[in-house]
Amino acid sequence: LGGINTDASTTFTNNATIIDNGTITNNGTFTNATGSAFIFQPTTTTTITGSDLKYAGTALLDYNGAGAQTTSHFEWPTASNVPGNVTIYNTYASGIGVTLDAARTISGTLTLSKGSLFLNGNTLTISSTLPTAITRTNGYIFSSIYLDQSFSSNIVWNIITPGTYIFPFGVDASNYVPFTFKLNSGSMTSLTVSTYESDPINTRLGTTVFNNKPTGVTSLSWIGNASDPTSDQTNIVRRFWYINPIGSPNADITFAYSPSTIEDPINGNNDANMGAQKYNGSSWQLPVLGNSGSRTVTVTGQTTFTTPWAWAVVLKSSPLPIELSSFNAVCLPTLSTGQAGGEAGKNNKVNISWITASQTNNNYFTIERSRDLVNYEKVATVPGAGNSNSPLGYAYTDNNPINGTSYYRLRQTDFDGKTVAFDPVEVKCADNMNEISVSYYPNPFNSGLVISTENIPNKTSKIIIYDIMGKIVYEKTISLMNETGALSLNIDNNLSKGIYCIKFFSDGYSNYSRIVKE
Repeated sequence: LGGINTDASTTFTNNATIIDNGTITNNGTFTNATGSAFIFQPTTTTTITGSDLKYAGTALLDYNGAGAQTTSHFEWPTASNVPGNVTIYNTYASGIGVTLDAARTISGTLTLSKGSLFLNGNTLTISSTLPTAITRTNGYIFSSIYLDQSFSSNIVWNIITPGTYIFPFGVDASNYVPFTFKLNSGSMTSLTVSTYESDPINTRLGTTVFNNKPTGVTSLSWIGNASDPTSDQTNIVRRFWYINPIGSPNADITFAYSPSTIEDPINGNNDANMGAQKYNGSSWQLPVLGNSGSRTVTVTGQTTFTTPWAWAVVLKSSPLPIELSSFNAVCLPTLSTGQAGGEAGKNNKVNISWITASQTNNNYFTIERSRDLVNYEKVATVPGAGNSNSPLGYAYTDNNPINGTSYYRLRQTDFDGKTVAFDPVEVKCADNMNEISVSYYPNPFNSGLVISTENIPNKTSKIIIYDIMGKIVYEKTISLMNETGALSLNIDNNLSKGIYCIKFFSDGYSNYSRIVKE
């Protein structure tokens, strides 16, 4: 067919093949009956105008061409009457075969016989709940030519029954990288999966894994070097995955990555030592999961999938980092004996506290201080926790701080002797400081929290504590005996363990800080 015009209802009960470039104007109802197919096989371009085509039952839409093809809503409607089955058989050898122009839905089976189906920043929905709803011989789904850090190119599959579901992603005709989801048990309604190369085919930048990490991921490299674009480039596969099940599944998940040196920086030399890590919203979770095969990693019995649902494949001996959530150093005034709030004395102290979101192989921390940001001296050594998947808080008090302005920094040392230093923080300790400041200790705290204030003009102030969702969980009006001093608060023991935001405000001055309840 080509260059045809329909004004009335037309139904094809056998296959209709569109071969040449022409214009099909559909002013009536152009229906493909159950069991028949629209086969698109243009030599260049076929334009369809007017009403969308309609599909009945298992009617097939077949993209069968030797050149690049792009979908449109005329032959593949987006709302209703979607095709029951879609086949991709595209022999174009010089680029992408079939490109989605918008989000599309298939009610039956997608068959990938030859060539690529490019998602192009769109969602492909598979309405069928059957594990056989996507089949392939030599075709594949190409998620993105460009960086897809927000995972906008994705497949949504309505998975509700146990079985093995294969998402047939590929880099090109020679590099097949499927993602496999084997639902063992549990309840769910759908699964969204996306993946992209962190060094995509159109750029091949080579050393930009950090810069090309997924949206919402704040760290990638080894602890202390989170701003280094080249960190971990030899320890991480250059591909990220997005896995978002709706429901509560128990599943085995298998990641595959390309054997090319572009995706596999170790080029198969450590296949047996690769594992999967998921990002929990603030850090890469430990331990590294799964058993590895030939450029695959399988995690069995997985039940936890957390936002932002990002996953990576890494060398087990060099997992993605422990993360420092906070590092604080504040000068504390000495309290007069018997007073709830006292004047700042000459013998100030500096309270140093920090929180790790997770850690591995952590031997100890070293606290250092400096007058000039150049020459540092050791203050103390604090033992590390080795391995932990939970937030941990540490604290130390320097009883002999430097008078005036000084700088404190934290250095972390592994059991293997590897040492890295964090950025320093500034502290001011003096007998008479005019700057307004508010700080809290101990941090992390259990039930008692001390508020340390400097030069607060109004002695009546208010404290509000918010959880991470912005809900108020504690508030109290307080009266300070002096502009500079300290006051102890008894926080409700029913406050759950976790990270909170505390707001202090008084007569136009306000201060926000982060505190941790142990």
